[in-house]
Amino acid sequence: MTQNLARCSWCVGDSLYENYHDREWGKPLFDDQNLFEFLAWYQSNGVQYTICTDISKDGMLGGPSFILYEKIQNETKVKLIASGGISTIDELPRLADLGCEGTIIGKALYEKRISLKELESFILTSNDGK
Repeated sequence: MTQNLARCSWCVGDSLYENYHDREWGKPLFDDQNLFEFLAWYQSNGVQYTICTDISKDGMLGGPSFILYEKIQNETKVKLIASGGISTIDELPRLADLGCEGTIIGKALYEKRISLKELESFILTSNDGK
């Protein structure tokens, strides 16, 4: 691309990463094929964990993308951290049952739909007190 392009520090100096950064980094993926190609590339480069945010649900408090996260869990070996749309504490066990390694909760905490006490109880219960 251009020499004057602002780049993240992780890609500078490696033409493969610079090309990826300039063409793909930060661009939403709208179809399963691109998403799973991206995750396969991640895995082939040793990445074990990934955060997936359904941006159509992020901040909307409409519930997470259970179907998307289930597909990712069934099709890949990445350890998934789900993000976007979390609205109640009751969604966390379902995400855990799907195999999600973690969940990012934002607006539901900010708007007090999930309390820290509820989170503490969920964590202690799901980890058998550990």
